[in-house]
Amino acid sequence: MHRQYKSPPGLKPTLPEDRFWAKVNKAPDGCWDWMAAKNGRGYGTFRVGSLTDDSRRHVYVHRFSYELHYGPIPVGFQVNHRCDNRCCVNPDHLMLGTAKDNTADCIAKGRFPHGEVLATYANAKITQAIADEMRVRWLSQGHRCYIRGQWIDQPCLTHRSLAQQYGLSESQAARILRGEAWP
Repeated sequence: MHRQYKSPPGLKPTLPEDRFWAKVNKAPDGCWDWMAAKNGRGYGTFRVGSLTDDSRRHVYVHRFSYELHYGPIPVGFQVNHRCDNRCCVNPDHLMLGTAKDNTADCIAKGRFPHGEVLATYANAKITQAIADEMRVRWLSQGHRCYIRGQWIDQPCLTHRSLAQQYGLSESQAARILRGEAWP
């Protein structure tokens, strides 16, 4: 059985937009910072919907702001930040794009974790040198591999065994060997 939310006597239920704006601080730098709940990656979150009809859910506040100002987000698109401030909800700082667009923007601005910047990015498990070493080992066993922009054939390690040796998932090891990660 679901809880039913009831407003205190004499008070009307508040609109999501009113609750949203009460948690936004318009900073002098142009960003409108979300001052309430954030997830572990720094994105603001907000509850919308009702407990009475099971429509209650968490949404990202930058997506809520985009939809509030511009309408629905088309299927296949996400809302990206021009300002790179994950808690910004200023509609002038938000733009539609794909995950590929967001990654390209991240790379262009030098914020993409790769190579020897491992110490800066805690989520990276290997360096470019280790990825190259994995490919050389793979090639020495007679597999086709992508190294620095070209496919090379050589005369058996498995994705699984390499992944275990380097502390990676099997799918990540396969992406490295195909040149999709750490090219």
